[in-house]
Amino acid sequence: MITYNHHLFIKEAIEGVLSQQVDFGVELIILDDASPFNINSIILDYIKNHPNGSWIRYERNVENLGMSENFIKGLKKCEGMYIAICEGDDYWTDPLKLQRQVAFLDSNQDYVMIADNSIWYEVSRNTERKFSDGPTRDVSVFEILRERQFSTASVLFRNSDYLYKNLDKILGDVILWVFLSKLGVIRFDNYLSSVYRRHPSGMVLGSDKLEWAKTMEKWNSLIIDIAPNIPYSILRERNFSGYKGASDFYLRSGNFFLYIKCLGNLFRIDKPNSLKLLLHHIKKILDHLVYRNIK
Repeated sequence: MITYNHHLFIKEAIEGVLSQQVDFGVELIILDDASPFNINSIILDYIKNHPNGSWIRYERNVENLGMSENFIKGLKKCEGMYIAICEGDDYWTDPLKLQRQVAFLDSNQDYVMIADNSIWYEVSRNTERKFSDGPTRDVSVFEILRERQFSTASVLFRNSDYLYKNLDKILGDVILWVFLSKLGVIRFDNYLSSVYRRHPSGMVLGSDKLEWAKTMEKWNSLIIDIAPNIPYSILRERNFSGYKGASDFYLRSGNFFLYIKCLGNLFRIDKPNSLKLLLHHIKKILDHLVYRNIK
């Protein structure tokens, strides 16, 4: 459980893990990345007073490492047969999540990971929907790269020495899914067992949009190294989508300096589609100006 500025949400995340009903040992590793809001008292209270508080191993970084480095650090501390992930702003809702997922992997040695469905909760709008409408099935790495199929909080996967030796390459969750897909089959179960919380201070919404697009492009370059069989067209689509989302955001907010920077990256990646996007944006701007003049 990596966490940064999750003081408003961390209790639900911890309780979701400590409420698990299992017939095997569980270790909850919590890594706080030097949050300005210190959560020591919250964690120590659970360690001292919760019946399963002894499951917790807690560490607070002296300096902020950043999401990727903290993610890798957390994975390196995992010593069990299986690893589940729940970041500090998400939470589990099914007390049998671990028991059910471990039973599946125990009985299906060809599978390296299982992921459940989740509720996608938009905090600012107070709305929720299913993360995925897809059926229970095996998912390919190509599906995962084209569109997110499941939330990070929903997964359980096999730990291994081979994974440990390659963790320095794994800067984020999608890279991890690609790496694991080389080791076995990935299963998606449509059963709802967790909540993915999307909020303004989260990693996606809280990051600078251009910097996040650059991070995604860096991750995609690592995916090529890990899985050379992935068609570059898929990764190009991912890169284009990242900068397109950023350009849309900056255009709406009137930040034309960063908008132009995004356009430069878009034209570098895919000139024909970038030209179509630019013409679409120009039309929107002209339509808006005409509407304002009429009004």
